[in-house]
Amino acid sequence: MLPDFAIIPLLLTGSTLSSQQIGVIIAVFISVGVATLLAVVAAASLIADFALKKVNPAYFDYLVSFLLFITAVFVYF
Repeated sequence: MLPDFAIIPLLLTGSTLSSQQIGVIIAVFISVGVATLLAVVAAASLIADFALKKVNPAYFDYLVSFLLFITAVFVYF
């Protein structure tokens, strides 16, 4: 399965191209998709890291306790 259905119009448009050219198009499409995903994840991690440094560690305990409680309620029902 393709990673993104947005490549289908590219392949249909390039149907007159050789298989090697279509292979290059697919490789570039996947490479750009992976690079974009990595950039977004890196930026989100950096922003989250700066935001979480300002939070009191006790609030993490409260958050974990709340998530465990919600999980227990979900499993119970």
